[in-house]
Amino acid sequence: MTEYIVTQQKAGQLVVVLDTSDSFTKEAVMNNLSVGGDETVRKEVEKYMEENVVFWEVEKMGIPVDILKLDDELSSAKEKQILHNIISVNIPIKEKNRMLN
Repeated sequence: MTEYIVTQQKAGQLVVVLDTSDSFTKEAVMNNLSVGGDETVRKEVEKYMEENVVFWEVEKMGIPVDILKLDDELSSAKEKQILHNIISVNIPIKEKNRMLN
């Protein structure tokens, strides 16, 4: 999957990966892209990652865009549904229900 993402990015596509596992940590991506390579390959991967990859921790840094302002005609119900969907992915059910009520 990591190689596919890199291929898409190099083809000019903006790629966003939302991952709640440890599959796309900086270390995991580095290992996937440099597997079987020597120190030179690892340095090339490090350079590529520095120039093209951002690891964004939503829990610590928040959501990097104002999702509710992407569409000027959102109703309050739709805004609440969007927030519910985002929260559902990242927060356990008990905590999610507490936050939404």
